[in-house]
Amino acid sequence: MRYVRIVIDQESGRSKGTAFACYWNKEDADKVIAASETLHKESGVVRCTTTISYT
Repeated sequence: MRYVRIVIDQESGRSKGTAFACYWNKEDADKVIAASETLHKESGVVRCTTTISYT
């Protein structure tokens, strides 16, 4: 993992429940996406969307 950014509510200082993660390579990102899809199916809580950036 390269970095994670957690979205924080400025008034309360608490997480808004959203985060952005950046991985060094596509293979690691694909593993996390697959695991998050399994968690979503089992619990209905975790959702993952992807965006590819070439920076």
